[in-house]
Formats: sequence, structure tokens, C-alpha cells
Amino acid sequence: RYFLFLTLNFLALMVNAHNFKVIKDTSNYVLKEIDSAYYSKHGMKEKNLYTVDSSLITKDNGVLKLKLYNGKIATLHGPESFKSPEDLKFDEYYGCNKKAGYYLFRTSLGEPDVFYLMNDKNEYIEFDLEWPLISPDFKYYYKGLFARNNGMNGVEVVNFKTKKKIKIKTTDEFLHQIKWINDKNFIFYTNHFDPSNRWHPVMTYYLVKIKD
Repeated sequence: RYFLFLTLNFLALMVNAHNFKVIKDTSNYVLKEIDSAYYSKHGMKEKNLYTVDSSLITKDNGVLKLKLYNGKIATLHGPESFKSPEDLKFDEYYGCNKKAGYYLFRTSLGEPDVFYLMNDKNEYIEFDLEWPLISPDFKYYYKGLFARNNGMNGVEVVNFKTKKKIKIKTTDEFLHQIKWINDKNFIFYTNHFDPSNRWHPVMTYYLVKIKD
């Protein structure tokens, strides 16, 4: 834990050490333009947030069952039995972040796959298409890209506790998945096609610092 604390604080210092250009400074966040090298070298691996305790998993007549930490049982069924996340029936279980109190499941209702984060109260957050991108200590989660509106695209993140949504807007045509650095900083990139250069894609890389 102490090592993790030092690591996250070191990364935060690294973010502050770079004198990147400020694109936008709002009451909720600061948006800076960064370079591709910084984007490539930073960001955490989301799958490290979850662990699977095999002692909590049993098999009953070929059906996998997971004992949750609140004593309830989640049955890992296929999509044919799925009605809603409250049924606790899923295709696949990826593990639990015990500190945050969330379990990660997946179900396939045909196409596409849907991922769910669920806590012990059976409250859940739904993620279409892609693996949930969560900040290291489960303070914020990446909800997705919101569609073009009046010439604006953007990235949306949500606070786990307050449910407050933060939308980072850009005018580029295509936005790409974010990478968390720590609980208050993440990076992403966009691209648009340049008609003056034979329609070649132009990449722009961003760093976002969330204000609490």
C-alpha cells in the first residue's frame, strides 16, 4: 500500500512537471495538449484493479456460482436467462475490487457485449461495448464518448460517489479511449482528416486534470 501511495504521488509530480499548453481551464477540469511520447509512456492497466478469489466460486450441476461478500449468490448463467443485472446472472466474472466493493461481470445479449460493475447492494453501472475504465482508487469512471452536438464531441467521466458528470469537449471528429494516470488525471487522443494534406489523419493528444 505504501509503495502504491509513493507510485501514484510520483506520477502526479510527473504530470505537474510538464509545462504543457493549456487549452481550456474550467471549474471542473484543466485540459492540456501533450505530445505522443507522453501519451505512450503513461497510463495504467485497468485489469490490475480486480482479483478473483477462487474460494468463493462453486459449481452446481454445471452452473458456476459466486458467493458475494454480503452473503448473496451470483449465478453465472448464459444470456438466455438474463433479464436484468439484479438477477445476478451473467456470462463471465472477472473479479472484485474488495476495497471499492465492486464486482465486474459481462453478459452477451447477442451483440454487443455489456459489462457491469455491481456492489453488494446490487446497485450497478452499465458499460456498453468496452471494458470499464476506472481510476485507480475507484473515484471516477469513464462513461464513454458523447456524440457530436453543435460541432462538439467529448469524453465523459463520472464520480462514483456524487454521480457528478464531467464532459470534456473537443471539436475533433474522432476521439479515442482514455488512459487513467491517477484519480485526477487521464489522457486521451483525437484525430481528424486534413484535406490540405491528402486527407491524412492528424493526431492530437490531451491531458485532463480533474478539479475537486
